[in-house]
Amino acid sequence: MQRPYMLILASALITCPLVAFSDAPAAPKKPVGPTVPAQAKVITTPTSPIVKNNANLFFSAEYLLMTATEGGISYARQNFAQFASPYGDQKTRKCYELDLDWNSGFRLGMGYNMGHDRWDTKMTWTWMLNHGHDHQSDMTNQLYSTNAMPGKNPEAGVLADSFSSHINIHLNLLDWQLGREFFLSKWLKVRPFAGLKTGWVHQDWKTKATGHVQVSGATLSEYVVKMKQKFWGIGPMIGMNSEWGLVSNLSLYANGSFALLTGFFDDHRNDIAFQASPSAVINNPFSKRSHNSQSLTELQLGLRWNQWCGHDRYRLSIQAGWDAILFNDHNHYFAVNGQGSGQVGAGQTQHLQELTGDLMFQGMSVGCRLDF
Repeated sequence: MQRPYMLILASALITCPLVAFSDAPAAPKKPVGPTVPAQAKVITTPTSPIVKNNANLFFSAEYLLMTATEGGISYARQNFAQFASPYGDQKTRKCYELDLDWNSGFRLGMGYNMGHDRWDTKMTWTWMLNHGHDHQSDMTNQLYSTNAMPGKNPEAGVLADSFSSHINIHLNLLDWQLGREFFLSKWLKVRPFAGLKTGWVHQDWKTKATGHVQVSGATLSEYVVKMKQKFWGIGPMIGMNSEWGLVSNLSLYANGSFALLTGFFDDHRNDIAFQASPSAVINNPFSKRSHNSQSLTELQLGLRWNQWCGHDRYRLSIQAGWDAILFNDHNHYFAVNGQGSGQVGAGQTQHLQELTGDLMFQGMSVGCRLDF
């Protein structure tokens, strides 16, 4: 007789919770995040905390003192005739090349620390203008030009008492980065990043031959070679910034990036001959435009001082170091190669030959950054 009551009681205990659960409102669905090991939350602790009521912006400014070097910008060489052997002494014969001065520039940047996984985004502008000038004379044996139009053989080019050469190189770089700075250990933090880089490099190179100028047997009062090269390119960029803690707030920073730009080279040259008798000016202009790739590498190494203030709401960084910017195979200046069979004189060409060479800016940088 007790068994039916026991069955009824057991059924009630089972069904009541099910009915209550069915009547309860459905809980809102939460977005499913990526599956991350628990260790990752400790290893990749971000270094730039997002503080309530702050802008989460940062600004940076650097003063640059740099010089430039470029391959293929020789402008004169010694005369073979001053040596005993027919082809000259290879150990003592000199070739004169431009050395560029140390000039000032700047690098400005601004960025934003995002809430999404503590990423940051940044824009940077680098500007530099370099100059170079040199002058050589040899009144006894004279000098040969190395960037003027050659004649039929190596000894039939432009021969003069004096040569002067001047070059200007104007650099503009603009890049956008997306990165994340985090700790690898207590004293080491890194910031991998990717983005886009675009750059403009404009060059003007002028060489003047004066003093008893001879070209293919003709005597001139002056011979001038004017060359210009303009480059613009854009492409992807990857890189890594690192900061190695030394003592207290002092650290060593080491940064590197690589970009592969695709763009255009516009090259122009004009060989101008000034004839004294009868008075005449002969222009011989050439131009070429090419679509080429351009690799760009940047390296930075120096010391940095970081100071947090305002209950860690602001961070001030002051740094000084060495910067290097390398454009691989950037020199596309061309010479008018007149060597070949037949009677070849000034203004007549067989083909155009690029001078080739890398372009590199390197020097000191001093700057500061404010996060707020």
